[in-house]
Amino acid sequence: GTIFGGEAADIGKIAGAADFVPVDYLTNTVAMAVDTAASTSASSASSLSWSHTASGTNRLVIVGVSWKQSSTIPPAAITAITYGGTAMTLIGSKSHSDQEIAMYKLIAPPTGAQTVSVTFAAAVTWAIGGSTSFIGAHQTTPTGTFATAEATTGNPSVNVTSAAGEIVIDTLNYDSQATSLTVGAGQTQRWNVHKTGWGGGSTEAGAASVTMSWTAPPSNDNWVTGGVSVKPAPGSPSLDLGTQFTLEAWA
Repeated sequence: GTIFGGEAADIGKIAGAADFVPVDYLTNTVAMAVDTAASTSASSASSLSWSHTASGTNRLVIVGVSWKQSSTIPPAAITAITYGGTAMTLIGSKSHSDQEIAMYKLIAPPTGAQTVSVTFAAAVTWAIGGSTSFIGAHQTTPTGTFATAEATTGNPSVNVTSAAGEIVIDTLNYDSQATSLTVGAGQTQRWNVHKTGWGGGSTEAGAASVTMSWTAPPSNDNWVTGGVSVKPAPGSPSLDLGTQFTLEAWA
């Protein structure tokens, strides 16, 4: 809005008086967006690693991992996960029988190509990892409440609390009976990998409640999924430094 303005007549023609030209504040809101994504998979392995490249300002990277350790309930846990050598923070995890998913975050990850490294407590039957970076993300509290769902049959879905201007991201683990895996309507697939079982990740624009779903025919096997909303950085106001004022003087 206007800081100060008006004609000289409005403030009085006094020697040395100034006519201030209105100056407007402009609000520059940094729109949050997905930067890039990457993924990998392994069988009969106790670790995963892959390269991810993040860029932009107000960066955030989220990693989702799906794995199975056959007939071991729960499966071997993740003992370490790093991005570019820096430990990541757990967002949440959920196991279902001998399958599990987990999501991690790192605020302000370094730019350029970095290695994502995941270590398990023991060799697992298969594992799939995916990473997604964001620009314009909140740099102190970037994520909301982690939500999960699981079942022994049907198509996976989970309801995530979010808001307009946010972005929801999910991670899915579907067992081996599925013949394909298709992301739900309105979602953008970020990874979709088959390694005996299936691992997937996707994003969708935020709303009060967002359903993240997948189709996995013939829809008759175990699955577990989780999701979280990513929050945008607050907008930074800036001032239009045009002509700020002119001076008029009278004898």
